Amino acid sequence: MELRDMLRFSEIENAINRCIQVYDVKADRKKIHYFGIPKVTKKEAFEILRYSIPEDYNFVIQEFHGDLIITIFPDKRNLRINLILAILTFLSTTFVGTFMFNANPMENPALLMRGLPFSISIMFVLGAHEIAHYFSAKRNGIKASLPYFIPFPSLIGTMGAIIIHRGMLPNKKALFDLGVSGPLTGLLASILVTFIGLSLPFEVPEGVEGGIILGVPPLFYLISIFASFQGNYIHPVAFAGWVGMLVTFLNMLPVGQLDGGHVLRAMISKRSFEKISSIVSNFVLILGIVLLLINKNGSLWIVWGILLLFFSRGGHPDPVDDEVELDLKRKIIGILAFFLAFLCFTPVPFETNI
Repeated sequence: MELRDMLRFSEIENAINRCIQVYDVKADRKKIHYFGIPKVTKKEAFEILRYSIPEDYNFVIQEFHGDLIITIFPDKRNLRINLILAILTFLSTTFVGTFMFNANPMENPALLMRGLPFSISIMFVLGAHEIAHYFSAKRNGIKASLPYFIPFPSLIGTMGAIIIHRGMLPNKKALFDLGVSGPLTGLLASILVTFIGLSLPFEVPEGVEGGIILGVPPLFYLISIFASFQGNYIHPVAFAGWVGMLVTFLNMLPVGQLDGGHVLRAMISKRSFEKISSIVSNFVLILGIVLLLINKNGSLWIVWGILLLFFSRGGHPDPVDDEVELDLKRKIIGILAFFLAFLCFTPVPFETNI
Protein backbone atom coordinates (compact mmCIF):
# COMPACT_ATOMS: atom_id res chain seq x y z
CA MET A 1 0.00 0.00 0.00
CA GLU A 2 1.33 3.44 -0.94
CA LEU A 3 2.04 6.04 1.74
CA ARG A 4 -0.87 8.18 0.51
CA ASP A 5 -3.30 5.26 0.88
CA MET A 6 -1.86 4.42 4.31
CA LEU A 7 -2.54 7.98 5.46
CA ARG A 8 -6.07 7.81 4.09
CA PHE A 9 -6.76 4.53 5.84
CA SER A 10 -5.36 6.03 9.03
CA GLU A 11 -7.96 8.82 8.71
CA ILE A 12 -10.69 6.29 7.97
CA GLU A 13 -9.81 4.10 10.94
CA ASN A 14 -9.65 7.12 13.25
CA ALA A 15 -13.21 7.98 12.19
CA ILE A 16 -14.32 4.37 12.65
CA ASN A 17 -12.82 4.28 16.15
CA ARG A 18 -14.95 7.30 17.03
CA CYS A 19 -18.01 5.25 16.11
CA ILE A 20 -17.26 1.75 17.43
CA GLN A 21 -14.91 -0.16 19.67
CA VAL A 22 -13.42 -2.47 17.04
CA TYR A 23 -13.03 -6.12 18.03
CA ASP A 24 -12.58 -7.73 14.61
CA VAL A 25 -11.56 -6.76 11.08
CA LYS A 26 -12.13 -8.86 7.96
CA ALA A 27 -11.15 -8.21 4.33
CA ASP A 28 -13.40 -9.38 1.49
CA ARG A 29 -12.12 -8.64 -2.02
CA LYS A 30 -11.94 -4.83 -2.12
CA LYS A 31 -14.02 -4.36 1.01
CA ILE A 32 -12.91 -4.14 4.63
CA HIS A 33 -15.43 -4.95 7.37
CA TYR A 34 -14.97 -3.50 10.87
CA PHE A 35 -16.96 -5.22 13.64
CA GLY A 36 -17.45 -3.31 16.86
CA ILE A 37 -19.43 -2.29 19.89
CA PRO A 38 -21.24 1.02 19.25
CA LYS A 39 -19.95 4.18 20.89
CA VAL A 40 -22.66 6.23 19.20
CA THR A 41 -25.98 5.54 17.45
CA LYS A 42 -26.11 4.35 13.85
CA LYS A 43 -27.39 7.77 12.80
CA GLU A 44 -24.53 9.54 14.58
CA ALA A 45 -21.99 7.09 13.13
CA PHE A 46 -23.31 7.85 9.67
CA GLU A 47 -22.82 11.59 10.17
CA ILE A 48 -19.28 11.09 11.49
CA LEU A 49 -18.23 8.88 8.57
CA ARG A 50 -20.09 10.95 6.00
CA TYR A 51 -17.75 13.88 6.55
CA SER A 52 -14.59 11.88 7.36
CA ILE A 53 -14.32 9.32 4.57
CA PRO A 54 -12.22 10.47 1.56
CA GLU A 55 -14.09 11.24 -1.66
CA ASP A 56 -12.85 8.11 -3.45
CA TYR A 57 -14.09 5.76 -0.71
CA ASN A 58 -17.58 4.84 0.44
CA PHE A 59 -19.11 3.04 3.40
CA VAL A 60 -22.11 1.10 4.65
CA ILE A 61 -23.20 0.65 8.28
CA GLN A 62 -25.16 -2.44 9.35
CA GLU A 63 -26.60 -3.39 12.71
CA PHE A 64 -26.18 -6.98 13.92
CA HIS A 65 -27.31 -8.16 17.36
CA GLY A 66 -26.66 -4.75 18.88
CA ASP A 67 -23.22 -4.38 17.28
CA LEU A 68 -22.30 -2.29 14.24
CA ILE A 69 -20.52 -3.50 11.13
CA ILE A 70 -18.88 -0.72 9.12
CA THR A 71 -17.85 -1.68 5.59
CA ILE A 72 -15.35 0.48 3.69
CA PHE A 73 -14.79 0.12 -0.05
CA PRO A 74 -13.21 2.13 -2.89
CA ASP A 75 -15.52 4.29 -4.96
CA LYS A 76 -13.37 5.19 -7.94
CA ARG A 77 -15.04 5.89 -11.28
CA ASN A 78 -13.62 5.48 -14.77
CA LEU A 79 -15.03 8.41 -16.73
CA ARG A 80 -13.75 6.91 -19.98
CA ILE A 81 -16.49 4.30 -19.76
CA ASN A 82 -19.15 7.02 -19.46
CA LEU A 83 -17.68 8.83 -22.46
CA ILE A 84 -17.37 5.70 -24.63
CA LEU A 85 -20.95 4.61 -23.87
CA ALA A 86 -22.25 8.13 -24.59
CA ILE A 87 -20.49 8.17 -27.98
CA LEU A 88 -21.74 4.69 -28.87
CA THR A 89 -25.29 5.64 -27.86
CA PHE A 90 -25.09 8.83 -29.88
CA LEU A 91 -24.04 6.77 -32.92
CA SER A 92 -26.70 4.08 -32.38
CA THR A 93 -29.53 6.62 -31.94
CA THR A 94 -28.31 8.59 -34.95
CA PHE A 95 -28.22 5.39 -37.00
CA VAL A 96 -31.79 4.52 -36.00
CA GLY A 97 -32.91 8.11 -36.59
CA THR A 98 -31.90 7.99 -40.25
CA PHE A 99 -34.39 5.18 -40.93
CA MET A 100 -37.19 7.40 -39.62
CA PHE A 101 -36.54 9.48 -42.74
CA ASN A 102 -36.40 6.33 -44.89
CA ALA A 103 -32.64 6.75 -45.36
CA ASN A 104 -30.16 3.88 -45.20
CA PRO A 105 -26.74 4.96 -43.84
CA MET A 106 -25.28 1.58 -44.75
CA GLU A 107 -25.66 2.53 -48.41
CA ASN A 108 -24.40 6.06 -47.90
CA PRO A 109 -22.76 7.03 -44.56
CA ALA A 110 -23.40 10.70 -45.30
CA LEU A 111 -27.09 10.01 -44.67
CA LEU A 112 -26.31 9.65 -40.96
CA MET A 113 -26.71 13.42 -40.72
CA ARG A 114 -30.45 12.95 -41.15
CA GLY A 115 -30.63 11.05 -37.88
CA LEU A 116 -29.09 13.85 -35.82
CA PRO A 117 -32.37 15.62 -34.86
CA PHE A 118 -33.73 12.45 -33.29
CA SER A 119 -30.42 11.48 -31.69
CA ILE A 120 -29.83 14.88 -30.10
CA SER A 121 -33.43 15.02 -28.87
CA ILE A 122 -33.52 11.56 -27.27
CA MET A 123 -30.13 12.00 -25.61
CA PHE A 124 -31.19 15.40 -24.30
CA VAL A 125 -34.32 13.89 -22.73
CA LEU A 126 -32.54 10.88 -21.22
CA GLY A 127 -29.52 12.93 -20.18
CA ALA A 128 -31.63 15.58 -18.44
CA HIS A 129 -33.32 12.87 -16.38
CA GLU A 130 -30.04 11.31 -15.20
CA ILE A 131 -28.11 14.56 -14.70
CA ALA A 132 -30.91 15.75 -12.39
CA HIS A 133 -30.46 12.56 -10.34
CA TYR A 134 -26.70 13.17 -10.24
CA PHE A 135 -26.93 16.72 -8.90
CA SER A 136 -29.65 15.76 -6.44
CA ALA A 137 -27.43 12.98 -5.09
CA LYS A 138 -24.45 15.34 -4.79
CA ARG A 139 -26.56 17.98 -3.05
CA ASN A 140 -27.65 15.45 -0.42
CA GLY A 141 -24.23 13.91 0.15
CA ILE A 142 -24.93 10.71 -1.80
CA LYS A 143 -22.05 9.48 -3.94
CA ALA A 144 -23.20 8.91 -7.51
CA SER A 145 -21.71 8.30 -10.93
CA LEU A 146 -22.20 10.39 -14.03
CA PRO A 147 -24.79 8.94 -16.47
CA TYR A 148 -24.09 5.67 -18.25
CA PHE A 149 -25.91 5.70 -21.60
CA ILE A 150 -26.80 2.24 -22.90
CA PRO A 151 -26.53 1.68 -26.68
CA PHE A 152 -28.84 -1.05 -27.90
CA PRO A 153 -30.24 -2.15 -31.30
CA SER A 154 -33.84 -1.23 -30.55
CA LEU A 155 -36.57 0.98 -31.97
CA ILE A 156 -34.85 4.04 -30.49
CA GLY A 157 -31.24 2.81 -30.55
CA THR A 158 -30.81 2.72 -26.79
CA MET A 159 -32.08 1.17 -23.58
CA GLY A 160 -31.87 4.52 -21.81
CA ALA A 161 -29.36 5.76 -19.29
CA ILE A 162 -28.63 5.19 -15.62
CA ILE A 163 -26.54 6.58 -12.82
CA ILE A 164 -25.12 4.39 -10.07
CA HIS A 165 -25.22 5.48 -6.45
CA ARG A 166 -23.67 3.39 -3.74
CA GLY A 167 -23.71 3.72 0.00
CA MET A 168 -26.44 4.81 2.37
CA LEU A 169 -29.35 7.20 2.01
CA PRO A 170 -29.23 9.84 4.79
CA ASN A 171 -32.95 10.49 5.29
CA LYS A 172 -36.37 10.62 3.66
CA LYS A 173 -35.69 14.09 2.26
CA ALA A 174 -32.61 12.87 0.38
CA LEU A 175 -34.48 9.76 -0.79
CA PHE A 176 -37.40 11.84 -2.06
CA ASP A 177 -35.20 14.40 -3.83
CA LEU A 178 -33.18 11.64 -5.48
CA GLY A 179 -36.32 9.94 -6.78
CA VAL A 180 -38.37 12.91 -7.94
CA SER A 181 -35.61 15.04 -9.52
CA GLY A 182 -35.01 12.79 -12.55
CA PRO A 183 -38.62 12.25 -13.69
CA LEU A 184 -39.63 15.90 -13.28
CA THR A 185 -36.56 17.22 -15.11
CA GLY A 186 -36.81 14.55 -17.79
CA LEU A 187 -40.50 15.34 -18.24
CA LEU A 188 -39.79 19.05 -18.68
CA ALA A 189 -37.23 18.13 -21.34
CA SER A 190 -39.80 15.82 -22.98
CA ILE A 191 -42.43 18.58 -23.04
CA LEU A 192 -39.99 20.99 -24.68
CA VAL A 193 -38.84 18.41 -27.25
CA THR A 194 -42.42 17.36 -28.00
CA PHE A 195 -43.56 20.94 -28.59
CA ILE A 196 -40.62 21.63 -30.91
CA GLY A 197 -41.16 18.36 -32.77
CA LEU A 198 -44.87 18.93 -33.28
CA SER A 199 -44.09 22.39 -34.65
CA LEU A 200 -41.77 20.96 -37.32
CA PRO A 201 -43.15 19.94 -40.71
CA PHE A 202 -42.84 16.25 -41.51
CA GLU A 203 -43.97 14.24 -44.51
CA VAL A 204 -43.82 10.50 -44.77
CA PRO A 205 -40.94 9.64 -47.09
CA GLU A 206 -41.85 8.02 -50.40
CA GLY A 207 -41.76 4.27 -50.47
CA VAL A 208 -42.64 3.81 -46.80
CA GLU A 209 -45.33 1.23 -46.23
CA GLY A 210 -46.91 0.69 -42.83
CA GLY A 211 -45.33 1.95 -39.67
CA ILE A 212 -45.93 2.23 -35.96
CA ILE A 213 -49.15 3.52 -34.49
CA LEU A 214 -48.44 5.35 -31.25
CA GLY A 215 -50.85 5.63 -28.37
CA VAL A 216 -51.40 9.25 -27.38
CA PRO A 217 -50.92 10.06 -23.68
CA PRO A 218 -53.09 12.92 -22.34
CA LEU A 219 -50.06 15.18 -21.87
CA PHE A 220 -48.88 14.60 -25.43
CA TYR A 221 -52.39 15.41 -26.69
CA LEU A 222 -52.47 18.68 -24.70
CA ILE A 223 -49.13 19.74 -26.15
CA SER A 224 -50.36 18.94 -29.67
CA ILE A 225 -53.22 21.41 -29.11
CA PHE A 226 -50.84 24.18 -27.99
CA ALA A 227 -48.56 23.42 -30.95
CA SER A 228 -51.58 23.54 -33.33
CA PHE A 229 -50.61 20.13 -34.68
CA GLN A 230 -52.96 18.88 -37.40
CA GLY A 231 -51.17 15.96 -39.05
CA ASN A 232 -51.32 12.20 -38.68
CA TYR A 233 -47.55 11.65 -38.65
CA ILE A 234 -45.13 13.17 -36.17
CA HIS A 235 -41.56 14.36 -36.66
CA PRO A 236 -38.85 12.12 -35.12
CA VAL A 237 -38.08 14.94 -32.67
CA ALA A 238 -41.66 14.73 -31.37
CA PHE A 239 -41.23 10.94 -31.18
CA ALA A 240 -38.24 11.50 -28.88
CA GLY A 241 -40.52 13.55 -26.63
CA TRP A 242 -43.12 10.77 -26.70
CA VAL A 243 -40.43 8.27 -25.65
CA GLY A 244 -39.47 10.58 -22.79
CA MET A 245 -43.06 10.58 -21.53
CA LEU A 246 -43.23 6.78 -21.66
CA VAL A 247 -39.93 6.56 -19.77
CA THR A 248 -41.29 8.99 -17.16
CA PHE A 249 -44.37 6.85 -16.59
CA LEU A 250 -42.39 3.61 -16.35
CA ASN A 251 -39.89 5.13 -13.92
CA MET A 252 -42.56 6.70 -11.72
CA LEU A 253 -44.36 3.44 -11.03
CA PRO A 254 -44.17 3.13 -7.21
CA VAL A 255 -42.30 -0.17 -7.16
CA GLY A 256 -39.03 -1.26 -5.56
CA GLN A 257 -36.10 1.05 -6.28
CA LEU A 258 -37.61 2.74 -9.32
CA ASP A 259 -37.84 6.53 -9.08
CA GLY A 260 -41.50 6.25 -8.12
CA GLY A 261 -40.50 3.71 -5.48
CA HIS A 262 -38.04 6.20 -3.96
CA VAL A 263 -40.70 8.92 -3.93
CA LEU A 264 -43.49 6.84 -2.40
CA ARG A 265 -41.19 5.14 0.15
CA ALA A 266 -40.19 8.60 1.37
CA MET A 267 -43.85 9.65 1.63
CA ILE A 268 -45.34 6.66 3.47
CA SER A 269 -44.36 3.89 5.88
CA LYS A 270 -42.27 0.91 4.78
CA ARG A 271 -45.12 -1.54 5.36
CA SER A 272 -47.64 0.46 3.32
CA PHE A 273 -45.10 0.95 0.55
CA GLU A 274 -44.41 -2.79 0.26
CA LYS A 275 -48.15 -3.51 -0.11
CA ILE A 276 -48.61 -0.87 -2.81
CA SER A 277 -45.44 -2.00 -4.60
CA SER A 278 -46.77 -5.56 -4.82
CA ILE A 279 -50.23 -4.45 -5.98
CA VAL A 280 -48.84 -2.21 -8.75
CA SER A 281 -46.49 -4.95 -10.00
CA ASN A 282 -49.32 -7.43 -10.34
CA PHE A 283 -51.64 -4.85 -11.90
CA VAL A 284 -49.15 -4.02 -14.67
CA LEU A 285 -48.71 -7.72 -15.50
CA ILE A 286 -52.48 -8.31 -15.51
CA LEU A 287 -52.96 -5.26 -17.76
CA GLY A 288 -50.61 -6.77 -20.34
CA ILE A 289 -52.40 -10.13 -20.27
CA VAL A 290 -55.84 -8.51 -20.62
CA LEU A 291 -54.66 -6.46 -23.62
CA LEU A 292 -53.38 -9.61 -25.32
CA LEU A 293 -56.72 -11.33 -24.70
CA ILE A 294 -58.55 -8.52 -26.52
CA ASN A 295 -56.03 -8.63 -29.39
CA LYS A 296 -54.13 -5.50 -28.38
CA ASN A 297 -50.39 -5.16 -27.95
CA GLY A 298 -49.74 -5.82 -24.27
CA SER A 299 -46.19 -7.14 -24.64
CA LEU A 300 -44.58 -4.08 -23.03
CA TRP A 301 -46.70 -4.41 -19.88
CA ILE A 302 -46.11 -8.15 -19.60
CA VAL A 303 -42.34 -7.75 -19.82
CA TRP A 304 -42.34 -4.74 -17.50
CA GLY A 305 -44.77 -6.44 -15.10
CA ILE A 306 -42.47 -9.46 -14.76
CA LEU A 307 -39.52 -7.16 -14.09
CA LEU A 308 -41.56 -5.22 -11.53
CA LEU A 309 -42.33 -8.40 -9.63
CA PHE A 310 -38.61 -8.90 -9.13
CA PHE A 311 -38.14 -5.23 -8.23
CA SER A 312 -40.91 -5.37 -5.62
CA ARG A 313 -39.56 -8.54 -4.01
CA GLY A 314 -36.11 -6.96 -3.83
CA GLY A 315 -37.54 -4.41 -1.42
CA HIS A 316 -36.23 -0.94 -0.77
CA PRO A 317 -33.31 0.08 1.49
CA ASP A 318 -34.30 2.15 4.50
CA PRO A 319 -32.79 5.61 4.90
CA VAL A 320 -30.53 6.02 7.93
CA ASP A 321 -33.00 8.46 9.45
CA ASP A 322 -36.39 6.88 8.84
CA GLU A 323 -38.20 8.81 11.54
CA VAL A 324 -38.30 12.45 10.43
CA GLU A 325 -41.22 12.83 8.02
CA LEU A 326 -41.22 14.82 4.80
CA ASP A 327 -42.30 18.44 4.86
CA LEU A 328 -45.65 19.40 3.34
CA LYS A 329 -44.03 21.03 0.28
CA ARG A 330 -42.33 17.78 -0.75
CA LYS A 331 -45.50 15.77 -0.19
CA ILE A 332 -47.38 18.10 -2.54
CA ILE A 333 -44.58 17.84 -5.12
CA GLY A 334 -44.74 14.04 -4.81
CA ILE A 335 -48.48 13.96 -5.46
CA LEU A 336 -48.00 16.30 -8.44
CA ALA A 337 -45.20 14.11 -9.80
CA PHE A 338 -47.41 11.00 -9.73
CA PHE A 339 -50.25 12.96 -11.38
CA LEU A 340 -47.97 14.18 -14.19
CA ALA A 341 -46.66 10.64 -14.66
CA PHE A 342 -50.24 9.41 -15.00
CA LEU A 343 -50.77 11.98 -17.77
CA CYS A 344 -47.97 10.18 -19.65
CA PHE A 345 -49.82 6.86 -19.60
CA THR A 346 -51.51 5.25 -22.57
CA PRO A 347 -52.91 1.69 -22.36
CA VAL A 348 -51.48 0.62 -25.71
CA PRO A 349 -48.24 2.59 -26.28
CA PHE A 350 -47.62 1.25 -29.77
CA GLU A 351 -48.85 -1.17 -32.42
CA THR A 352 -47.43 -2.03 -35.79
CA ASN A 353 -49.24 -1.29 -39.03
CA ILE A 354 -47.38 -3.27 -41.66
